[in-house]
Amino acid sequence: MEFNQLELRIVKGTEALKLIPFIDGRSLEFTGHDGLWLNGWQYEPADRYWYGDFEFAHQENGTWIMGCDCGEAGCAPLEASVTVSPDQVIWSDFHSGNSPRPVPELTSYTFARAQYDEQIRAISHFFH
Repeated sequence: MEFNQLELRIVKGTEALKLIPFIDGRSLEFTGHDGLWLNGWQYEPADRYWYGDFEFAHQENGTWIMGCDCGEAGCAPLEASVTVSPDQVIWSDFHSGNSPRPVPELTSYTFARAQYDEQIRAISHFFH
């Protein structure tokens, strides 16, 4: 099986740091969403959040992968279902906003678990 490659980049935005996922070298900003701003939001610890295991009250439809382009993460985030197994992590069922409206440009992405874990460890200190 060929896996997709995930890179979670921390970049300096206009006001603060933000996290932007890249899949196979392509930023998810093409969806019209912005990165996840890392100031002001209380995300779950990375080792739970990025594996879909969280209790964040505002996330009913999935894990926020990107934030709204207005800078408010919870306004109209890009969300995905995260499915974890010992060998892989799958992002699927992408939808935009606080409704299950699908994002047709995005299908399903499968990452090797070891490579995914490495990316999560690299950004874990931004999540608490």
